[in-house]
Amino acid sequence: MEMLVTEDPSGSPAHGADTSADQTIIWRHFQTHAAGVFHRNRPRLDAQIAYVLKHCRRDSGACVVNVGPGNGYLEDRCRELGLRVISIDPDTRTVEAMQARGHVAHAAYLDALPLPDASVQCLVASEVLEHIPEAALAGSLAEVRRVLAPGGMFVGTVPHAERLEDNQVVCPHCAELFHRWGHQQSFTPQRLRGLLLAVGPSPRVVVRGFVDWRRRSPAGLFKSLVRAVAARLGWGIASPNIQFRVTRG
Repeated sequence: MEMLVTEDPSGSPAHGADTSADQTIIWRHFQTHAAGVFHRNRPRLDAQIAYVLKHCRRDSGACVVNVGPGNGYLEDRCRELGLRVISIDPDTRTVEAMQARGHVAHAAYLDALPLPDASVQCLVASEVLEHIPEAALAGSLAEVRRVLAPGGMFVGTVPHAERLEDNQVVCPHCAELFHRWGHQQSFTPQRLRGLLLAVGPSPRVVVRGFVDWRRRSPAGLFKSLVRAVAARLGWGIASPNIQFRVTRG
């Protein structure tokens, strides 16, 4: 999770453990009162939508599930493209806001999805897995596999090799030490690839930066190019992500 000065305000917390309760409060604020902070996410979400479009025919009635709607950008784009999409978020106010906009949405965590077995063609979790407590990670991935149809695809992103201690802060009211965005996991490509084997064989995992190539000026395009290259090299200054996709076998 990220605050107002952020490169990557992301999805919602993904599990109902005690440590995620405060995350729900934080994301209720961002997703219902300060949704503008999610505009920077569009290049990253556009990349996930591109994966979805490659995997789901628009006329097939395929079900796409997005965990952590943020400002609803992915849901809006999927609907415009003729895809049937369901939002999942643990915060009821966020769910109600998505429903008011005409989207199908359910209040749930990733390890307890209110969906039938083998009913989802594509499940998106962009900047979500890092919020899951260690004890719930295996169960969450098993739940992803359960709801995916055979041949269904799990796609998303996580921060690359984050040093969790670098983003620890102290609450000025209660002196509790916590990660400012609620992250509880750090992933390398190797670790993530091994975990994703629980969903399907041969996960594809790449380090990349999601940059806005729509910048019009030469200076803006040059900055985007530099950031993209630095992210591929895993340089922290570029805030790289790990993008993944895995197909249920």
